[in-house]
Amino acid sequence: MSGLEGPALKFGFKVAVAAGNRFFKTTEFDRLCHRLSEGFNDRTAFSAADFAVWSQDDAFAAVLGRYMTAPHVFDRAAFIAAITPLVGALDADTPAESFAGMVTDAIHEELRMAKTGDHLMRLEADRIIEVVEARQQTGYDQDVTWAPVRAQYVLERLVTKDAEGARRLRLAVEQRELQTELPGLVKDPPAWLRDASAQVWEALARLCEVTGCWPEAVRACLEAADRPGSDRARAFMAASGSAGFVGDPEGVRELRERAAGVDPNHPMVRLVALNGESDPAIRLAVLSEIFTHRRCRD
Repeated sequence: MSGLEGPALKFGFKVAVAAGNRFFKTTEFDRLCHRLSEGFNDRTAFSAADFAVWSQDDAFAAVLGRYMTAPHVFDRAAFIAAITPLVGALDADTPAESFAGMVTDAIHEELRMAKTGDHLMRLEADRIIEVVEARQQTGYDQDVTWAPVRAQYVLERLVTKDAEGARRLRLAVEQRELQTELPGLVKDPPAWLRDASAQVWEALARLCEVTGCWPEAVRACLEAADRPGSDRARAFMAASGSAGFVGDPEGVRELRERAAGVDPNHPMVRLVALNGESDPAIRLAVLSEIFTHRRCRD
């Protein structure tokens, strides 16, 4: 060691703190605090003002400043270490460190939404570089944990059937705000998505469903139904469910009829039809037949 490492580290820390302090003075930091408050208001009493007080902590300023400075590397462990002393336990089952991890992950997502203009463009450029580099890591192509939990099983199926389609879909939406990104992707699909498989559109439809983008979920299901290899009856039934959330009873009826026209014995068609059956014995018999048929098919 040269003996200069200590002063160099101290200088680097001061530079990072200064970068963090510059960010604290922007309206973007205010927006970040408000988004964090909105995101955790059902679990904690932290207000936007409470999050803003963190600007007085040098450790937090340093990790935030490092991230806001090129090459914008997000050091999750460092964020957790800095935030843990600033929060208490969320509840009996969530100690301060775990809560800090939740806040850290929220900050990683929310910072992109809080940034605007040229700053956002630079962050987005770096984000793309990070994602492309991540693709080279072992297991990247099989990982689906980036998606909402309720959509992951569909994405796992997509990975096994259309790995390239899964990669393209992930690159298009990973680390983005799905509720704002998905509508544009479905309404004005890029060339790769226009040519994508039924499985890609099924996964996209599921992402729309779990994020409440119901009109886009209907459209994605119909796109899936029009492609080779699609389970058309399932796609039409899924579209009918989303149409119900849109408030389109005529669309629901038409889509269910289309599904029944494709395959009247499809499990989803029969299950939904059971809603109109009042006899418990008949309902149990049909359910038993459906699940027996599925076990034999699987």
